[in-house]
Amino acid sequence: MTGRIWPQDSDDITETTLGEALALAHQSDYVESGVGFNADFQANTLDIGNGHAIVRSSTEARHVYPDGETGLPLPVTSGVNYIYLLADFTDTTETAVSFEANSSDAPTTEPALKVGEVDTAGDTSTELNRGAPLDMEGLDAATLGGNLPGYYAESDSPTISGQPIFTGTPLVTGVASQLQLGEEGQGGPHGFIFANNEGEDFGFLGFRTNPNEIVVENQTTGTEIMALPIDGTTRPRILGEEVQTIKEGTTAATVYVGDTEPAGANDGDVWIDTSGN
Repeated sequence: MTGRIWPQDSDDITETTLGEALALAHQSDYVESGVGFNADFQANTLDIGNGHAIVRSSTEARHVYPDGETGLPLPVTSGVNYIYLLADFTDTTETAVSFEANSSDAPTTEPALKVGEVDTAGDTSTELNRGAPLDMEGLDAATLGGNLPGYYAESDSPTISGQPIFTGTPLVTGVASQLQLGEEGQGGPHGFIFANNEGEDFGFLGFRTNPNEIVVENQTTGTEIMALPIDGTTRPRILGEEVQTIKEGTTAATVYVGDTEPAGANDGDVWIDTSGN
């Protein structure tokens, strides 16, 4: 078997060899800049701005710099027009560049680059193939977006209340696999609900009836796991009990910390005297 290696020290750089070297799948067949659309749906015409594109044939690629075009006729007056940038690589004047609009979604000549679509029925124009394509074997943008689980923000409001944060299936598997802002009747209006892959709620983090406490609860049993007060006076709780309570069976002892003996202490309570510090 034989082949060809380019460039070598003795090789000439020709239009063909350079074009072959430029024909990279992820660095060609796209609009680098410009080539913007401005459609006139009354006159059924399209204005296209100048710009820069990399157009690829089956073997070569070229940098193409089209001049802008004004009033390109749109042959489909009530439907989709397909817009192509045509470039004749064999033309020695290097100016054989043009735009065409057709109804067949295929260019009349090759090489060509599809740069957009204009729907005269819906009065919309769409610019296509802008920016270098991303396709890394099985990991392309479409596959990644289709398989990444989760919710996305749908609210136009600066506050997202009751709106999904991510859509689809969970971003991560395991316990906290789904996350959604709480709604009335589902953990209160201010908090997060955690659900498993089957959509079963199992946890809540946020404010319940007391706006001065951040609570963690088991959604299945309704059991309070932890409460963290933010009012500066209420004691935090773990499993429903204040954190300074030591409990064994039905007997509990409260731990007091201070410079003076607490007046409300009961038998079995603990007082840590800090008056000597």
